[in-house]
Amino acid sequence: MRLHASHRLQMRNVAVFMLLLVIGCQLSFVLLALYGSHIVDNYLPLHTILETFTVVVASQVFSVGWNAYRRGLPSNILRIACAFLGVGLLDCSHMLSYTGMPDFVTPSGPQKAIIFWLAARVLAAVTLFTVAVTPWRPLTSAVNRYFLLVPVLLLVAALHWLFLFHADLLPIFFIPGKGLTLFKIYIEYTIIALNLVTALILLLRMRNPLPFNAAGLVGVVCTMAMSEFFFTRYVDFTDTFNLLGHIYKIVSYLFLYFAIFVETIEHPYNQLQASQNQMQAMLDAMPEMMLELGFDGRLYYYHAAKTGFLAVPVSEIPGKSISDIMPGTAAEILFSALHETERKGHSQGRQVELNLPEGGRWFVLSASRKTALKGEEPHFIVLLHDITDRKRAEEELGRYKDQLEETIQRRTAELLLARDAAEAANKAKSLFLANMSHELRTPMNAILGFSNMMSRDPYLTESQCENLGIIKRSGEHLLSLINDVLEMAKIEAGRQQLEIAPFDLSGMVRDVTEMMSVRAHEKGLLLLLDQSSEFPRYIKGDETRLRQVLVNLVGNALKFTTHGGVTIRLGVKQNAKRHLLIEVEDTGIGINPEDQKRLFEPFVQLAKAGEQKGTGLGLVISRQFIQLMGGTMAVESAKGKGSLFRVELPVELADMADVLKGEKQGEVIGLAPGQPRYRILITENQYENQLLLSRLMTCVDQDVKIAENGEQCVKIFQEWHPDLIWMDRRMPVMDGMEATRRIRQLPGGGEVKIVAVTASAFKDQQQEMLDAGMNEFVRKPYRFEEIYDSLARQLDVKYRYAADAWHDRASVELTSAMLLALPAALRKELKSALESLDRDRISAAIRQVCEIDSKSGGILFLLTENFDYPAILNALDGIG
Repeated sequence: MRLHASHRLQMRNVAVFMLLLVIGCQLSFVLLALYGSHIVDNYLPLHTILETFTVVVASQVFSVGWNAYRRGLPSNILRIACAFLGVGLLDCSHMLSYTGMPDFVTPSGPQKAIIFWLAARVLAAVTLFTVAVTPWRPLTSAVNRYFLLVPVLLLVAALHWLFLFHADLLPIFFIPGKGLTLFKIYIEYTIIALNLVTALILLLRMRNPLPFNAAGLVGVVCTMAMSEFFFTRYVDFTDTFNLLGHIYKIVSYLFLYFAIFVETIEHPYNQLQASQNQMQAMLDAMPEMMLELGFDGRLYYYHAAKTGFLAVPVSEIPGKSISDIMPGTAAEILFSALHETERKGHSQGRQVELNLPEGGRWFVLSASRKTALKGEEPHFIVLLHDITDRKRAEEELGRYKDQLEETIQRRTAELLLARDAAEAANKAKSLFLANMSHELRTPMNAILGFSNMMSRDPYLTESQCENLGIIKRSGEHLLSLINDVLEMAKIEAGRQQLEIAPFDLSGMVRDVTEMMSVRAHEKGLLLLLDQSSEFPRYIKGDETRLRQVLVNLVGNALKFTTHGGVTIRLGVKQNAKRHLLIEVEDTGIGINPEDQKRLFEPFVQLAKAGEQKGTGLGLVISRQFIQLMGGTMAVESAKGKGSLFRVELPVELADMADVLKGEKQGEVIGLAPGQPRYRILITENQYENQLLLSRLMTCVDQDVKIAENGEQCVKIFQEWHPDLIWMDRRMPVMDGMEATRRIRQLPGGGEVKIVAVTASAFKDQQQEMLDAGMNEFVRKPYRFEEIYDSLARQLDVKYRYAADAWHDRASVELTSAMLLALPAALRKELKSALESLDRDRISAAIRQVCEIDSKSGGILFLLTENFDYPAILNALDGIG
């Protein structure tokens, strides 16, 4: 059996002593067997002395255990103490009942002495067995002591009453001349067995730590068992076996006394000494200085890791005052801490500086009131914690802080200069871009405008129409390149803004798909549209930029695909918010992983030299647009396996009614009946743009005058009083902004409508125009409908559209006979435009038809609006 480490030393000592007692017991039996048991002369006095000693020891056990309850010892110690008070009383009655002692109630003799003896031994054995099997818990209340003592006293009183007044009820334990009866011997062996069982239980419990001296109790019960064994062997009350039994009994009582004494007296003092030793070790390890002071500043105790903290030697400290051992300033601070502690019970945070041989040291004070015994004056404990290193670190940090603040101020000044330089560079860049926008877009306005104007001429030959188409497509391509560069510049300058409005998403996708189908057909590719039923039709967003993204993605896919085709997938992804999911997948050459990292870098083109087209900005601008809309763009590709571009975009649905409000009614072909003629002043320094705007105005029967700069504009305004002024922003002599401001200050200047016609690419410049007094703006190069829409908004002009030639759309039917009267060249151009799905060429051809036959033109317009191209082609094919 392996005992716990906390019991091994004690159990080793007990085992050695038990071995000596066992050897003594065996030796006694051997000697008595050889020489026989002898009668001990004058045994009565010796017996009286032995029993008196045991009674005194039992009384001491009770006294120690009874008065030590306040120490928080286990209740079992008090249980042993009370029980052995009863054992001592029974042993005393046993001593007084011995043969030769005076009679009390009944004659003294062996029978009377044995019954008191057995009662004491049974009470002791049962008590020790009880404390061995019950938990050792502290006594919860002092009153509980009496619940242990009173039952023991009542039991002892009841036994005395039985033994003295009803002894005839008890069995015979001793027969003179014969010795002990078997019943008495059996009782002794039962007591021996109970003690040995108690010892075994204690040994089993000693495998774990216990809160009592279990080894001592093992020695007690084992010695008692050996003592009882002697009392099974004697024949005469005064023989040697009886004497040895009493001697072993005394040894067992001494074991019990020392076990209880150590537990109740020595163990607490040992704990106190260990605690003091631990406290002293902690104090020795502490770098702090500790003082115990009276309220008058007298020093009673001093401890410090170093001896040089005070102004006097350590041997002279007791009885000194703080004023004697500390500098005056430090003593005053310490006295103030004592006064605060007297009021509040504690004080913290005060700092003192002591000049020591090694130099000045800083300490922080912590003071508390010490619990005083009754009648004593209160004392105070003061700890002085050395914070010199911390103070030095704080000073060093202060210096670093000052240096850091100085560095920050210097760097801030440098950053301000850099910011001013960057702002100046940004302004210069913006000015350059504004100039570029004006210089490039202004001539493009004339090129595209006049090509559109000329395409409406019904007398153009086929060759002329083809040449105009080339001019228009080349101009639009050039404009696309210019727009890409300007868009990228606006993105880098952080000046890109969205224009949110409800629009027909499905219609926009259909337009892009039809437009890109022509290019796919030219390369022999398939362009497929896979649209989910959940894909919304009407949404709120920036239609222009989303269209540009889709055109860029599909255009790139077609550019790098030589066989197979391109698939556009449209769906909805439901996250925390509803998202559009747009995927463009091709069967093209694919993209290497290393190239994918460069794919969204500006001006980077992955095509081989000589095969590059465009600016290399399409994907960069597209991703910037998507991010500006709150979405994401990603690519999945592998070399030779095609590419997949995925766009996820948060979407806000729109009502169909909101979209239909903004739909165009078709081409403007004149003023509606009953409309007045307005005076229109065109202020433009470029002759080409003057001519274009002038023709657009005369087409709708407006009176027109032209000014070449802002100064002429102001003069003509004063003389002619126009209803609306088309105002170019940048002009010589006086620009449009200044002219607008002056006109607004003239009589009648507040009522005239002024619309800026500008090539500016920036929103903030457009806002400046509005702030200058302009009503709105149209950006070059403009579409005709943009000019007409602005005129309608400002002057409430009503137009006649190509679609007004009929009203019942459900009954529209186009026949070959209707188209037979058209020029052959016009029919051929219309058919070519329809087959190539070129919306601009189709619109131009229909405008020419309207000028020849408004009814046929209206039907053609309606069919193209419904994308019923096959009906038109069937009618053209029917002519032959």
